[in-house]
Order: sequence, then C-alpha cells, then structure tokens
Amino acid sequence: MARLVRPRLVARLLQQCRRDAGGAAGAARPPALQWPLDENTRLSGRLLDVEKHWRSMTTGEGMNSPPVKSNQSAYILSQFPYPSGTLHMGHLRVYTISDVIARYYRAAGHEVIHPMGWDAFGLPAENAARERGVDPAEWTKSNIEAMRSQLMKTGIHFDWDREINTCSPDFYRWTQWIFTQMHRAGLVRRGMNEVNWDPVDNTVLAAEQIDADGRSWRSGAVAEKRRMNTWLIETPKYAKRLYDGLSSLGGRWHEVADIQAHWIGRCDVRRFMMPVRTRDSPSSSSSLEFLDLRLCDPLSLPLAGFVLLSATDSLVRGDGRNKEQQYISSLEVLNVVTGRFLPIVVVPKEYLDGTSSAYGGLAPEYVLGARLSHEADAQLAASLGLELKSEKRGGTVASMTLNDIVEIAAFGGYGGYLTSRNLMDWAVSRQRAWGTPIPMILGENGSSSAIPEDRLPLLSEQRGKNVEGFPSSTYETDTLDTFFDSAWYYLRYLDSRNDKQLVDPSLVARHMPVDVYVGGVEHAALHLYYARFFSYFLTDIGAVMGTVKGEGSNEPFKHLVPQGIVRGMTYVDEVSGRYVRESDVDLSGPKPRVRADSTTAGVEGGTELKVMYEKMSKSKHNGVDPVQVLEQDGIDLARLQLLDTASPRAPINWGESDLSGIKRWMDRMSWVVNAYVEGRKGVERGYATKTETVERQEEELREAYNYFVRNVGMTLEVLHLLNTSIARLQGLTNSLRKVDKDVLAHSVQAERCIYALITMLKVFAPHTAAELYAALQQVQPIEMQPAARVDEQPWPEVDADAIIDLTLHVNGVNCGRAPVQRPLVEDLSLEELITRASSHEHAVMMNWLRGRQGVIKKAEKEGRKGFFISLSLEALDENGEKMSEESIKKQLDAMAKERNRAARDEKKKMKKKKTQ
Repeated sequence: MARLVRPRLVARLLQQCRRDAGGAAGAARPPALQWPLDENTRLSGRLLDVEKHWRSMTTGEGMNSPPVKSNQSAYILSQFPYPSGTLHMGHLRVYTISDVIARYYRAAGHEVIHPMGWDAFGLPAENAARERGVDPAEWTKSNIEAMRSQLMKTGIHFDWDREINTCSPDFYRWTQWIFTQMHRAGLVRRGMNEVNWDPVDNTVLAAEQIDADGRSWRSGAVAEKRRMNTWLIETPKYAKRLYDGLSSLGGRWHEVADIQAHWIGRCDVRRFMMPVRTRDSPSSSSSLEFLDLRLCDPLSLPLAGFVLLSATDSLVRGDGRNKEQQYISSLEVLNVVTGRFLPIVVVPKEYLDGTSSAYGGLAPEYVLGARLSHEADAQLAASLGLELKSEKRGGTVASMTLNDIVEIAAFGGYGGYLTSRNLMDWAVSRQRAWGTPIPMILGENGSSSAIPEDRLPLLSEQRGKNVEGFPSSTYETDTLDTFFDSAWYYLRYLDSRNDKQLVDPSLVARHMPVDVYVGGVEHAALHLYYARFFSYFLTDIGAVMGTVKGEGSNEPFKHLVPQGIVRGMTYVDEVSGRYVRESDVDLSGPKPRVRADSTTAGVEGGTELKVMYEKMSKSKHNGVDPVQVLEQDGIDLARLQLLDTASPRAPINWGESDLSGIKRWMDRMSWVVNAYVEGRKGVERGYATKTETVERQEEELREAYNYFVRNVGMTLEVLHLLNTSIARLQGLTNSLRKVDKDVLAHSVQAERCIYALITMLKVFAPHTAAELYAALQQVQPIEMQPAARVDEQPWPEVDADAIIDLTLHVNGVNCGRAPVQRPLVEDLSLEELITRASSHEHAVMMNWLRGRQGVIKKAEKEGRKGFFISLSLEALDENGEKMSEESIKKQLDAMAKERNRAARDEKKKMKKKKTQ
C-alpha cells in the first residue's frame, strides 16, 4: 500500500526547495557586485544594477519580515489619492514617508498594515469624462489602473490585498449605511441652507473648494451664495466633544490640533433650531426653514419678545428692503421653549456689533431682543410699534431653569445642546451624478425616509427613479459630498472584503487607531474633522469598538505627519506673467533667457526670465514625472533625496540640491563594508591583530552603537523626522569610517555597528541595504548571528544598561532632559519616578516648585523602552492657580545662568590647579 504524504510535510519540502533555489524566506542571495569592491568601482555608480538585482526581494511577495513580537500591531496610513491617472512628486513624497515608517515598524517586530485605495468619486472625473465623451466609471477605472501600475514601479510596499475604491458599490453600500444610521440617530435633516454655488459646474461646493478670492477651485468662477433645499448633517452636536478631544492629541498633532481647534471654534453657546414661517400665512410654516440660534445665555430665550436679525443674514438678504434701516420682517420664528411665535426685527449689522457685549460677547448675525432689562431693545421695539409682554416674576416661563429649557428643546428635536459659536451643519448634497447616491426616498408630499438596509446599495442608475413598493415616491437624485467617503475609509481597509458589516469590531479593537497618518496639512480642518466626527458617531452606535489598542478612545488617528509640497523650478516672464517651458530656456549665459526658437506663445526670444520654485502644475510647466526620476536615478537615490532634503513638514524645492552628498555617503558605507569583508577574509587566512588595539576602542564603539541606534529609532518612531534619521545614519557611517581597518575586522562592537547601520538603512534604501548586507554575509562574522537576508534581520536594540533621556515637562513647558541609565528609571512607578527626578536628574527644578509652595495637581509619565522617559506635571502656584509659563521659563533661565556660572568657576579652578 502506498504511504500517504502529510500535507504539512509536503509544504515544508517545497519551501526548502525554494530556499535552495534562492527565492524564498531564509534564502541568502549573492550580491549583485563582486565584494570586496576594487578601487575603480563605486557603489554609487552601480545603483541601477543593484536595484535590478534586488527588486524582487524588496517589495511585494518576495519581501520577508522578522517575526512579529507579542502580537504588536502598527497601522501606517497615507491619505489615499484621487485617481487622476498620473502620479506627481507630491504622491511620491507622501508614500515614501509612509513606506519608511511602515518598514521601520515591520523591522521592529510589528504586524504592519500599510494599505492603498482610491478616492474615486468627484466632480473632476465627471467633467473630464464628459469632455472626452466617455462614462465616468470607465474613465476612473482606467486612471486607477494607470496609477496602480505607476505605484508598482516606485518600490513602495503597499498591502494591495486591502485595496479599496470609493466608487465601487461594495464600498459605497457602507457609506450609504452610515448615512442611514445618522438619519436614524436624528443627525440628518433636509432643509434650506445657504451654500456656495458654482455657476459653471452647476453644483454646490465645499468651503475648502473656494479660494481666497471666492472662486471655484476648478472652474475659476466666482461662487454664488444661494439658499437651497439640501441634506444636512448636524455635526455641531458633536462639536464640544470633538473640541475637548483635541486636548489629548495636542502634543502628537502639533500645529494641526490648533488649526482644527480654530475651525471648530469656542464651544460655549447653546444651539436652538427655531422653525420659520411667514407672518401673514401661519399655515406656511415649513420644517425645511430654520433659524439657527446660538445663545450664551439660554435663560433669555423664554423671556424674548422678538429676534434681532442682521440685514446680512441669508433669510432676509434677498427681500428687497433697505438694509440701512431697521424693519419688521414678514417672517417670524417659533420660540421652541414657550411655543409662541416671535417677530423678526431686521437691523443693520452695525447695530448688533454695538450691542454684542450685552449678549456675552457673542456677535453672530442675530441675537434675542426684548429682555426688558435692555433699554436699547425696548426703545427699538417702541420705535417699530411692537408690543412687548412682560412675563410675571412668579410665572412658569420666568422661573424656568437651564435644565428645563434644554429638556424642552431636546424633546421637540430643536437642539438645546452646548456647541460651537460658528460651526454650521455639514451640507452634503451635490447635484452631480458621479458620487455616492444619497440613500433617501422622497414622497410626493415632501416627506422623506431612509432606504431600508436590505435595499442597499442604491446604485447610480437608480437615482430619481420610482421606488418599488412605495407609491408616488422616488429615489433622491443628489449625491454625497466626497468628504463623506473619505471620512471613514481608514476603517474599511481593516476588513475590505466583508459583505456582512462595515468592519469586524474585533479588528478595530486590534488595529485602531491609525498609528501614523501621513498627508497634506491642507486637510487639517475639514477632512480630519469629518473623520473624527465619524469615528465618534460609529463608536456611539456600537458599529466599532472605541479602543486605543486596549485603551478607550474615540479618536481615529494617533500621530499625524503632515507633509509639505514638492515645488518645481519655474521660469516666468515678469512682464507678461507667462510661464516658459524649460526646453525653451537658454541657460548658457549668466541669466536664463528665452531661446530664439521658443515655442512658448507670447514670449519673445531673448527675454530675460525670473527663476523661482512654485507648486508643480501643468500650467507652470514645472512638473516632474516621478517615474522618469526613478528610472533615471533609481529608487533608492530618489527616496533619499525626498527624505534627506527637509523634514516631512517642510516644502521641498526639487532639484535645488544635487545628489553628490548622498552618493558620497553611499560610497563611505561601501568603504566600511569593504574594509570589514577584506579584514574578515584576512582572518580566515590566519591574519591576526593586536588585541589591545581592539580593546581600546570597544567601549567607545559600544557607546556609538547605543547612541545612534537610539537616536535613529527616536527620530523615526517618536519624532517622525526622517531627515534627522538619515543624518544620524551618516553620523554612524562617519564614526566607522574613522576606525582602523584591523579593528573593523576584529572588534565585536564594530561588527555590531556595521550590521546595525545596514539594517537601519533598509527602511530608507532597501536595495542598497540588501546589497551591502549580502556582501557582509560572504564572510564568517565574529559574534553576530544574523538572518540570511536583511529584510529578515530585526531592528537593532539598545543595550539594557544604555543611556536614555529623562525629560521633565511642567504645565507644557519643556524643562530639560537628563541622561540616565535605563535600569534606573524604565521600570519605576509614577510615584517612584517623581521621587527619582526630585532627588537626582531634575532636583533643582523640583525643589523650586516645592519652594514656591506649589502643588503638583496631576502627574503623568510616558516613554518608549530604550528611547526616553518623560515626566509631565501640572503645577499650581501658592494661590491655587495654574503656574504660568512665564514664571517657569524665568526659573529655567535662572537655572541656566547658575549652571554657566558654576562651569566658569570650575574652569577657573582647574586652570589655577594647573599653574600651581
């Protein structure tokens, strides 16, 4: 009888065969070049050969990783692109940044999620398709295929099995589901709203799509203000929670938290939605028209006799009346607390500006009038013939509490909640076909209802058609703002093929929040606000589990890395303002001029041109094709140039700095590897060196190892300053370059440094690192037990007794960092850490705090193993008030002066000692 072969055994045998063939996990591949290199070979001149050799093993299925440690997870996300069909340098920069961070976490033993998808709906695709006479779906599909193909050439490692596409029914089914859940929760309403209208593209525009001159971002037309019947999301209901939530993110979000806090605005008013009707036609009251009233003093609401409305308010702006005079409007509003309708008195804007102090400093377009204690209101009412009825002091209305007012308003669905002074409802209706269809059914009598869940998705071709089973009803024709799609896409990446639910909550608990979110700072307000709103809402309804990998939170993003734009060199004729193609520029003289045979219209040959760096665009002829750059310089050089030129947040002037510095660094690294390989081969032939020469440098090399490994890890994981990480790698290279060749070949610590250098290099320049690592593998190491391939080699760790930083912050002020050995602080409790800092590293500052009779109200510690420990204190002064930043900084200045004085005294003492 034939013996059955076990499937697992077959799998292992096949895997071993692949390894033997040099293609799978654990299989070492020989280097592309002959190591040690001869004196005429420069690594920097052979990078394209190296890249070709290693390409299959640095990305995609050929790339391996070290084992995952203790179920650690890292979610690294770059903002997904609109599929225009062409990559630009901005794309390459943001994805390179996220790829480096993802590779770092993968090397450090994390399960990494680094996905890619497409923000595929929107007006540009619809207009471009119409101009070409094709269907927007086909146009978008072809663009996605083109950009995916380009991304495959960049060497960036994405999880393509998680790919999403917002225009796919599989995705927008769940976008529609979220909308219906918001409708069920009372956050969706249909009403009249003032919108920005593009008269050329005939659609509503978001505030972000209007430039500083009030023009549409695409058509260039001046946007018009219109009142339209539109679908609105009541995001102000979450404003206070979202504003307060920023306090836990401030340090990690840097300036983005400030931008969003400004966008939300102060949350110290109560919102009341007051139904509007025509005064002479009581039956005209419509649920679509509301006055959005924000009050600092809600207790004034039941006592109000009329509403003061600015002549600039959209409710009355088009009524044809004289805006310089006060008058009684033909409209009136329902006092949602008393049930009485209040007349609207329209006044010039200046009138309200002059009385804002009487209303708690609030100066919106409207305030309540006729609180009898305000003489100006009473005089205004008398001049217009309005009779004001005073409430009796013992009456029910006059004795209402804040709780009464809020409960009555909330019961009627009229608000009453604490919110922002200026944040408005989100108008999500768009009058275009290429977008997520709004999943609502409209009745003949003006009623509306959400589409039942089992009928989702509502497809684009169903918009405006009759609804089966709903007599005299049609599906909504409008589509959703594309911000709605991008407000939740980060969740779908976790479970992109799930057809039963939005996302498996257990995956959210494991992987959320996004650890590092990389994208343009221009999205700090709207996109990030909507994404945070969605996260809070979906957590509230139980659709996701609000956790921070085990800790409760509603926030979707932990750290932000906003990247600056990539600017291209631009040639412009200052007289005409015309931009000239580089191919039409003569650069042979001292100043650039237009070539005699120029094809640029409107600019004569010989015209002197001004050179500047501006945001890349076709109209300025300054765009750079990233794929062409990669093919010319190679992936590694392009990556290093994007990363080394500036910090991620700063803009880059592409081409301003040459590649010579990066190439010299690569050649210095190859010299170090060459020296090590030559030396180890000498050892194999029996060559020996003096032991004392090696021992003399061991401790120095050990300190260098710990210093550079810690600093590269810190700048990558904590600070996200990738240019500084590269500078630290260059520093380690320079340190090794100064070491004697004999020491490099015989020193355990030198070997550790070399392997650490190449292992850390792999996240920045994966092909170069693979080549240098393969060169190291050709000789027998001293003590290292390295993996067969660099992608399987774990990230180096600092020693257990290495020096780290103990940092002190008081009321947000950095009070300095002190070096301390890891074992002394890393495992201390909060109380023990305070005691340690008070008696050792930060004793002077802590003694000063206590000497001020101050109280430490709150203390927190934060840290990263092997990197730093941070102690943050919230301190009160002797009066029980929060200690001012100014007083803390004055003390820091005094401490610095005292240290300088002590240093000078010590220097004098030493000098005196020498002369004796």
